[in-house]
Parts: sequence; structure tokens; C-alpha cells
Amino acid sequence: MKTDALRNTPLPDNLKESSATKAPKVVNKQQETVSPRVQAHTHNHSAAYILSQIAHRYAVAGNTREGNLTIEQRAARRERINAARKQQNLENIMQQALSYVDEREPNEEVDPDWLFQFFEMAESIFSQPMQRLWGKILAMQTLRPGSFSLRSLATLKQMTHREAIVFQSACAILVRDKQEYGARILTGCYALPVWFGLLHPRKSKNVNLSKFGLSYPDLLSLIDLNLIYASEIESSMEAGQIIELEGGAKRLRLSVKTGGQVLTYYKLTQSGNELSRLIACELNAAYVEQLAATLAPAFELS
Repeated sequence: MKTDALRNTPLPDNLKESSATKAPKVVNKQQETVSPRVQAHTHNHSAAYILSQIAHRYAVAGNTREGNLTIEQRAARRERINAARKQQNLENIMQQALSYVDEREPNEEVDPDWLFQFFEMAESIFSQPMQRLWGKILAMQTLRPGSFSLRSLATLKQMTHREAIVFQSACAILVRDKQEYGARILTGCYALPVWFGLLHPRKSKNVNLSKFGLSYPDLLSLIDLNLIYASEIESSMEAGQIIELEGGAKRLRLSVKTGGQVLTYYKLTQSGNELSRLIACELNAAYVEQLAATLAPAFELS
């Protein structure tokens, strides 16, 4: 667990805000080390040509491209290429981490077991946007050991670039209650039925999250990644209750005007909360506007 001193360790400004710094260009002196990504402009080439390029880049082309090398020699060549690629990935991530830190001294050393697992996972991160995230994690963990669990690293490792974009959209509609740990996505509300209305279906009022980049399939993918709890949570609210919320730099106040109301929301898991700190974004103003309209008149959002 983090000590109070570690909680109070200030982060550099570029760790508090999203950085536009790109991964530094590393000149590759080994001719065999080729970027594994296929060129984006492939619409002028056939599928056979694209597959042949992939086979060459991943050193699985066989004798069609490798001359008279034996299969053992081709396997050894592929291992050399993969080792060089992994080394370059780690060096790129380290350069990213160095760009986020300054000369201040942490109060505690990073757990060597955590570092070993970090590098084991990070060596297979090829895309520059994801390398920037991993570099930011290493920088924050160095300044504040214990900021990220190994479970969160495992979640991030299996996350694709598209899923990272979906998670960023989710982070733009997150709010945090000052009195409770964890971020949540408010989805709507409904009134508890009175005794004569128990036989009638409840009338829920819900925000259309797909308008803000979070469709139901996207929500399911975040649930599968263990970033969001699977079940929508319901909280009973009493008249006069006030909740202080934060979303990015914005401060909100949710006031309950009518008793017998239930607020519904999705809540982030521990991994979701840890990884959401990597994404600095402002609360989506259009979402706030629709949320206020959806919750009215039982709630007032200001």
C-alpha cells in the first residue's frame, strides 16, 4: 500500500495532462530488424502481395524468400529478428518514460518483481500510441511505486488500439464521487414504485451512451477487459441528498429533488480506475447536458 508521503509526491505536469510527445525515432542499424506493422496504404496491392510482405517481415516466408537456408537457420534468423524487435520496443518505451519524469527523487524504489513483469509484457508492444501509454505507466510507477498493479498491466497488454480508443471515450464521460473510491458512468434513473404501482413495469430514464462513443458492444468489450463491472449498479437516493462529483477539471453538484429515486450507473474496476489515470481528458459537455435533461426533474445537475 502507498504511504502518505507517496500519495503526496507531486507528478510532473506532463503526467497530469495528456502529452502529445511522440516516440523518438530510433535508427535501426540492424538491417534484419524491420517494423512488423504492415503499411497502411494497402488498397493498391492484392491480398497475396500483402501476405507475402507479412511473411517476409515476420521471417516465416520459407525458402521462397530465404534462398537455400535450412529450416533451422530460418528459425534462428526469426529468433534474432524477434529479439531485436523486442529490444527496440523496450528502448522506445524507456525513452517515452524518460520524457515524462524530471529530477525529483521518489520516496521508494520500484519493486524489482514488478519491473521484471513490466518488461516481460512491454517487449511485445509495437504500436507507438500504446508505447506512449506503457512509458507513462513506467514513469508514474517510478515516481509513485504501487500506482499500477500487475493485473492492470495484464489488462493493458491485451487491449488493442481500438479498445484503447473506446476506453478513452468512456473516460470522457466518467465522474468521481468525492466521498467514494472509483469512477462511474451515470446512465439514468427511475422512481421506486408505490404500492399501487407494483404491478406496472418501472419507467426508467436512460442516457444514450452511443451518442458519446460508447455503444453497447463497446461497453461489453470494456466489461470483457475487466475495466468496468458487468452489472449496472443502482443506488437509492433520498430527497435533499447532494453528491459532489468531479469529471476531469469540471466540478458538478447532483441534488436530489424528489424522494424515492434510484440512480443507475456503471462502475470502473480497480484496473479500470488505475488505467483511467493515464488518460487526461475533459468531461464531455454534451454528455453532461443530456445527463441533466435525463435526470430532471427528480435530480438537478449543476
